[in-house]
Amino acid sequence: MRVNEGGIVKNIIRFCLTSILLVLAVPSNAEDALSVQTSCSINGWTNNDFGAEIQVRSAPVMDAAIIGQLPLTANNSANGDRIYSVRFDITGSVNGWLQIDNISDVYNARTTDRLAHTEVKSGWVPADSVRFRIQSARGFESPQPSATKLTDLKDDRASDMGDIEKVIACNGQWVLIDFRTKFHREEDGRLTALSHNTQPMHRAWFRGICGNEETTCDMASADKD
Repeated sequence: MRVNEGGIVKNIIRFCLTSILLVLAVPSNAEDALSVQTSCSINGWTNNDFGAEIQVRSAPVMDAAIIGQLPLTANNSANGDRIYSVRFDITGSVNGWLQIDNISDVYNARTTDRLAHTEVKSGWVPADSVRFRIQSARGFESPQPSATKLTDLKDDRASDMGDIEKVIACNGQWVLIDFRTKFHREEDGRLTALSHNTQPMHRAWFRGICGNEETTCDMASADKD
């Protein structure tokens, strides 16, 4: 029987090229999957360092209709009353946007400075216009505890050891953030501040989200073994 060697070689080449294309099509990191819309079940408040009034849009694109605005707040009002940030549920994420619902400034109801904003209850905002606390110690490569650990703060919680530099996405009860570690726990238990150029920063998925600006939600670390 005559073997068509040319055909075999062509098939091998075709198989190899197909395999390479399939590998390239698989998301290689967390950012590659951000175009897939996710559902989330966490809470948060306005990022008061965002720099400008937060525009709420009807869809997760910059040219979508503006359906409301969320004001940024100072820590205190002119008459000494505490001004609380606008709060909301975070229900979805796609392409650097977060979907928020149940927008409220009810905590300011007893002050004379009830926040003035368009009475919008839900919409889309830039992901980095949102903040929350991280009550867990470990950041992962993907939103699952079996994934590779990128940050490990041992027995400490992230919000006690550093800052959120940027919010990027959410998935279920996980958030993808750029986290900067600003402190180091010494063997004797003391915390020492790290100089800026030695502060590690990782883009990682964290869980244990506290959406209450005033408390730590009385949560133990979500990553306690």
